[in-house]
Amino acid sequence: MILGFEKPVTTLNQWLEIATYDLVAPAKERIRSEIEAHYAEAVANHLARGVSQGEAEMAALAELGSAPAAAKKFSKQFLSESAVSRLEWRVKWLGDWPFLLSCYCYSSFSFCFCFIKRKISRSLFSNLLDLLSCQRLYLQ
Repeated sequence: MILGFEKPVTTLNQWLEIATYDLVAPAKERIRSEIEAHYAEAVANHLARGVSQGEAEMAALAELGSAPAAAKKFSKQFLSESAVSRLEWRVKWLGDWPFLLSCYCYSSFSFCFCFIKRKISRSLFSNLLDLLSCQRLYLQ
């Protein structure tokens, strides 16, 4: 089975524990209340047909389907604890965006300034050499 749960599910609490694994608390509560309502309704329907309490509970549990499959479905619909921790990490590091932007702008400006300064220095130096060579020719 998925998520390391290998025991067969025999109670609603086990089913809910597997199905809501790693979900945030509000999602777990919402799913729990909805599933408990469906389960209670299914048990009542089976009891109305004359089935014993134990058999009605097992039939209602079987109608819920596979808990790992439900966990997969719920993880796509609801936020998980691991997703929250990843988001918190991103907010922590990207939350200080003005600082990061200023670092980026400073490094870009520094690079451009050094590049332009080098170009200007080379062109000024070559112009100065040209000027000096022209003066030497003129003075000779």
